[in-house]
Amino acid sequence: MTDVLVDPGAFDRSRLKVARSMAGHDPAQASRVLDTLRDPRVAAGALPALCHAMAPIDADRARRLIAQTRSGDACLPAYALGMMALAVADGAKPDATAWLREAFDLLADLAASGPTPPGAPHDPASVAAALLPVAERIDPKLIPELFWRTVSLHTPRPVAEIQSEAVYAMLLARYDRTVALALFEPLASRANTTAEADIEPLVAAASVLDPDLAVRLVDGLPDAPDLAFHHPKNEARLALAAALARPAPACWDEAVSRFLHLWTPGSPEGE
Repeated sequence: MTDVLVDPGAFDRSRLKVARSMAGHDPAQASRVLDTLRDPRVAAGALPALCHAMAPIDADRARRLIAQTRSGDACLPAYALGMMALAVADGAKPDATAWLREAFDLLADLAASGPTPPGAPHDPASVAAALLPVAERIDPKLIPELFWRTVSLHTPRPVAEIQSEAVYAMLLARYDRTVALALFEPLASRANTTAEADIEPLVAAASVLDPDLAVRLVDGLPDAPDLAFHHPKNEARLALAAALARPAPACWDEAVSRFLHLWTPGSPEGE
């Protein structure tokens, strides 16, 4: 008899998909489906999407979900609160403002507890930068305060995690290009020491901050011996062309979902 290969995670992924489809109209039933997961940690990645869907109709349940979900990402509860704030930004501004401030307080507590461990999925400053558009949606007057709170959370990360640093600067550029460029310029000088996977976010950030700097960054990479795509310089050229063709705000939204791997409305299911 031929052995049947079974995907042990298929059950949980299917249940999670059902829960996500129900969260926006029947949060109680969505919660019951989540309770049947064999590995509750599977729900962690979907937490921002679930809370965003639940917030307008059952905010208390969304907050309980944040409290009970276990994740290896210490920043995820704060981001989920931010997505709750986004969901009610147009119709319940006092609640949205309170939840967003709470999210920033959580990120500040994380930053104050010590440096982000190497290899951590996210750092507080980058997640705060990703939440700045939520403040803009609620009330643009919140931006000056929360922008500088975001800047205050920043501590340089190791060379191996330069991707997060580049995306952080890129997201700040939406609100203050001068500050963002001051943070980014030291990263550009380290481009030759980064791993291949780090080149694209560096180039994407540079294209937003200063296209001329982006061109110099790519030109400064070691030359490729041929036109093979799988060479850092050739891949950087392709990344630069794509980044320069991408209009705002799509470039910032994509940076959050693609480089930080954080869910935003419109992200593919499962992100």
